[in-house]
Amino acid sequence: PQICKGFELGSYYSYHGVPAHEYPVEFIWEGPDGSEILFVRPIFAGAAAFHAVELGSIVPDGETENPLVPGSARLDPAYRLADEELTDHSPFYTNDLHLEPDYDKAYGIYVKIKEAAAAESTTEHLLISEFYDSQNMSPHLADLVEEIAKRETNGDQIKLSTLSDYLDALRENVGELKRYKGEMVYPAKSGWAFRLFQTLASRMYLKQINREAEYLLTKWAEPFGTFAWLAGSRDFPVNEMDYAWKKMHINHSHDDIGGCSVDMVHEDMLWRYRQINETGRATLHRTLGSLAREIGTMEVKPGEYRVVIFNPLHFARSEQVELWLDMPEEFVSENLIAVAGDGTEVPCHVETISRDKNVTVEAPLSICPYVRVRRAKVLIEAKDVPALGYAEYKLAPASEALSSEATDLCCGGDWMENEHLKVSIENDGRLTLLDKSTGEEFSGLHYFSDDGQNRTPNAAWTHCPAIKDKLFTNCGREAAIDLVSQSDLAIRMKVKYNMQIPVGLDMDNQTQCCSQIYINYAADERSPKLIEIPIESILTLRKDSKRLDIETTLDNRAQDHRLRVMFPTGVETDQSCSDTAYDVVERTVGRLDEDDWVETQRAGGVQLTRPVLNFADVSSDARSLAVIVDGLPEYELLGDGERTMAVTLLRAFQNGRVDPDTPTPPERGSQAQGLHTFRYALYPHKGSWDQAQVMPEAYRHNLPMKVVQAM
Repeated sequence: PQICKGFELGSYYSYHGVPAHEYPVEFIWEGPDGSEILFVRPIFAGAAAFHAVELGSIVPDGETENPLVPGSARLDPAYRLADEELTDHSPFYTNDLHLEPDYDKAYGIYVKIKEAAAAESTTEHLLISEFYDSQNMSPHLADLVEEIAKRETNGDQIKLSTLSDYLDALRENVGELKRYKGEMVYPAKSGWAFRLFQTLASRMYLKQINREAEYLLTKWAEPFGTFAWLAGSRDFPVNEMDYAWKKMHINHSHDDIGGCSVDMVHEDMLWRYRQINETGRATLHRTLGSLAREIGTMEVKPGEYRVVIFNPLHFARSEQVELWLDMPEEFVSENLIAVAGDGTEVPCHVETISRDKNVTVEAPLSICPYVRVRRAKVLIEAKDVPALGYAEYKLAPASEALSSEATDLCCGGDWMENEHLKVSIENDGRLTLLDKSTGEEFSGLHYFSDDGQNRTPNAAWTHCPAIKDKLFTNCGREAAIDLVSQSDLAIRMKVKYNMQIPVGLDMDNQTQCCSQIYINYAADERSPKLIEIPIESILTLRKDSKRLDIETTLDNRAQDHRLRVMFPTGVETDQSCSDTAYDVVERTVGRLDEDDWVETQRAGGVQLTRPVLNFADVSSDARSLAVIVDGLPEYELLGDGERTMAVTLLRAFQNGRVDPDTPTPPERGSQAQGLHTFRYALYPHKGSWDQAQVMPEAYRHNLPMKVVQAM
């Protein structure tokens, strides 16, 4: 409702996720801020009712199930390209646009639909919609409406209209309506409108690069482009932003960002995302550079460096900032001090220094020679960087590293701790996390769980395990633990996991299953052949930080499976919370009776995963834990005794129909094979998510500050 109100729209028409078994066709939908709109759903919770009239009026008797019959009117003429075995690439093509409707049959079908529509509606205005997205519009559409109107004898006015005219008429006649407040993610008890949010984990690489692009435009390029324009240092990048947003909107069409089309579609999306990110980065590069020149107040001598740190968030922040500093070879120093604009020294640590690098100095006219530098990874403890603002620091050589303020940051071979947390790593890589502020200990955290993904007709939209599925984890398998780096500011440890899962499904044992329009084959179980999945996680604990940052890289070598990272919370609750575009939504753990809900039968089981933007949280009076995610939009709070939080890392599936005799080529993108990197964090806390400021902590994790090295 808030989105609609922002565009001055008073009505909304949809069907996925609508509680159609409890609400009539027309009702009021209320947003979290109180915004209200008239919500209209189609009858039967579907959107192509009149297509049934069209189809029934032209399909000859006896051809409903099998159109490939001798002398079929729909097969004359029909052809297919016969130089390939792959049937999906060369179906039969025909043309049924010439078929004349049987108007009496059409009227009979219409009457049944009208009666059902009247039973579900609260006004005399009935919408029998023709919003079918898979076929052409009938050339006889207007004639069908006219002929049906001729046959109606009870005085009903029947006309071919538009959605906007229907909504206008509805608003004039609608009376007191039921009200609904909350997400539209309700399962379908009957009818056709199943939910589609299992696509949240389809082609996870798209979800990750999309979040990166959204943040780049909305949190960086546009606001800081505005600041540079206001400062008079640059014009606002109108053309660049228009170009990037046009590409973004193309990628946001539902089957594109849903990740449920074919490789060719999504390869084109990746090209657009590259264009978005290159455009956004180039714009931001020039914008932040020009701002850094405008606001410079510190003088630097040879061997000293000026850096400007920019904060994209709406609140001030004090935290560690990572930067890569280029030092000319003659001025390389392994120890640096950082001095703020007011002369205050802040902790600074050189973590690594590269070997020689050649970098260029680029100017519009002059050609400059390569400069030999050493690139240092530097940590700075930035203090009080203003909201949507900046802080300036001078880095200068020091005889020895400046010691940080007193800190409890320390580590051993398989543990590390700071002022707030202690992290212990078990032999198999699972973590025990002690929250020192509450004394609560979370054990068995961060293991990996893998189940099968069947090759059903709707695999792109829903997670459906093998008929006899088997779960695999890394629990009990020895992990390798190494210290990566240690300083007064941060400790990093590496955990290498050894996980084996089935190579795919057992395609020698399949069961035929049917969807609306095609036959498919689902596997009875996963393959007995196992393959190793290398997984490596970098755990970072920073000075004075209340969260544990984790970056996990893995090489997916298997097919047809779902891999999740698991966090047993031990929180006694049936509720979880996660943030959405305009709200933090509370969701209840619970299962549906599969016999009473048509969606569970269509989707192959109960779908309990939920959407998330930046964090998912479970809390009680005794203990609370938030899982912060960066570009991972799907989680589930399990109904097990440990109330385990499961975050989906990838869902690998075969897109398209599978014929055991003439298989189609594998969709490489949908199977998600290759290297993947995921960022997330653990944030134990006291009280609820809002009391513990989980949202700001999630933004700090997902939107690190950017740094400009300026002369």
